[in-house]
Amino acid sequence: MTKIFSRDELGELFASFYGMDGGNLKAPLWVCGIEHGSTAEHLCEAPREEKAGHWTAEKKDGLRIRSWPYWRNISKIIVATARGAQSESELKVNAVPHWEVYRDNHLHTLHGWDFKLNLFPLQCSSVSAADWTEYHGQQPELANKESYRQLCRDGGRFAFIRRTVDYHRPKVIFASGVQFRSDFVDAFGFEGSPREIHIEDGNQARTLFAYERNDARGGKMTLVVSPFPGSRHGLNSNKLMEEAGKTPVAVLQCGRF
Repeated sequence: MTKIFSRDELGELFASFYGMDGGNLKAPLWVCGIEHGSTAEHLCEAPREEKAGHWTAEKKDGLRIRSWPYWRNISKIIVATARGAQSESELKVNAVPHWEVYRDNHLHTLHGWDFKLNLFPLQCSSVSAADWTEYHGQQPELANKESYRQLCRDGGRFAFIRRTVDYHRPKVIFASGVQFRSDFVDAFGFEGSPREIHIEDGNQARTLFAYERNDARGGKMTLVVSPFPGSRHGLNSNKLMEEAGKTPVAVLQCGRF
């Protein structure tokens, strides 16, 4: 029998690492999506995830990461960021791996270059309201997707994300999905007007939005909100992904992580 969660129970569940891929919390680069796009599962008895997880070899094999365009594209962006953060002399000593090597061996792992989280925790493989209702509609508090998202905003998840960021102090947060720009800004504790950064590949141009703030110890932290990697109107070429990956380093103006 399916457990029916109250609003308070859902708020407590979502105010944790639940629904995040995880990785290296000490990494200077954090990557944030809107939500998991893989096949949804009905929400049943689920404990809070107090500790951040990470990908293991077994988990990667189970996820079939080579078949998902998102993980290919985000690996290209992470590798471009790492390459841009090092000088030529550093690159000779510590060569940045090809994106396929990073995806297959280091992406979202305990000692990789990234930590992966999502604004909203529940999976849904499409934006269809019917699909959402099929998988999550049996929970009264989740029957309406927008009210579920508002629960994440107000019920503790965004506050949990802010606390986690303030504690671990990543230097760059690369967020995908400009239509949720205000949510990224709120969740990570940024404010003010962004700096618009225009990138192009010779045929098309895209705009990224960069915000800056100081962390609790006075260090600089940057949020870059980008069009979605691989989508028709997003980062849909290798050149655009490479330029997007270089953007955090250019904003930081520090030459390296």
